[in-house]
Parts: sequence; C-alpha cells; structure tokens
Amino acid sequence: MQTVPILSGATKGLKFNLIKTKDEFLELLEILKKSPFTGFDIETTSLFPRTGEISLLQFFNGDSIYVVDAIELDGRYNRSDIPPMRPAPKKGVIHTPESEEWWRSYKQSDLLYRLSEFLSLTDCKKIIQNAKFESSWMQEKLNCEINAVFDTYLAGKLINTMSD
Repeated sequence: MQTVPILSGATKGLKFNLIKTKDEFLELLEILKKSPFTGFDIETTSLFPRTGEISLLQFFNGDSIYVVDAIELDGRYNRSDIPPMRPAPKKGVIHTPESEEWWRSYKQSDLLYRLSEFLSLTDCKKIIQNAKFESSWMQEKLNCEINAVFDTYLAGKLINTMSD
C-alpha cells in the first residue's frame, strides 16, 4: 500500500492511502478491524442505491486516510474508460447515451462484500455523517448492516434541539 504524507492544510501530518488493488484492500480491512473507531463515508453515482453504484469509499482511523476506488478495485474497469457526462441545463450533470450504456454494463467488485465483516463489528465504532445514507447503500449493495454507529448528523440535530 503506497502511503503519502499530507504536508499542509487541516490534515497535515496524516497519511493518505489510495486503495486500488485486492491486496491493498485486504490489508486495509485488517487495519480497520484493529481500530477502536473508523470514520466512514461513500461517494456514489446516484442518490438511490437501486439505480446507482458505489464509486469511492473513505475511511479514517485517526492516523491515516484511506480512499478505496471501488470502480478500479479488482482491475476489470478503468476510470478513464467511463464516457463523460454533460452539464445539465440548470445544475449538475446528466448522462449521455454512452455513459448510460457503460454504467448499465458495470458490475460491482465482489471484493466489496468483504466489507460486511468489518461493518458488522460491534467493537469498532463507525463515525458517519448521515448514516442513513451509507446504511441504505450497504443494505442494497452488500446485504449487510452497519453496527456500532455514531451518526454526526443526528448528533448535531440533538445538540441543536437541546440548545433551543
């Protein structure tokens, strides 16, 4: 796993790791299983798990930031092969016929199912912003639950409610 130190900014002193291979991913899972807490976030191609795909997964264990490229993870796909989307008239982007066809033929890496064991652990707290989103994706795509969750979105709502 290639580690790059972060030299400036708010995350100065942390280590950054881009995970793109099976061996790196399996090594990451072993690291995460030993962590008392892990920040967890995903990036997706849609807001809806039934129509989208997981693109990136991010983990933070207090020492290092790990970004898993879910698209290139098992070597079947390359991000440069994804046809570009085009700007939408008002905001965001929309698919072209070529990009829609590419995503229809895309199949998620079976390696992602290995996350289930880690996500179900109860002795490692998962710190997630709006855990409802990540949970719905993990249920749909990996058929697993996330245990031992601290949701920063809900915590913020509780704090604001208590201070009113």
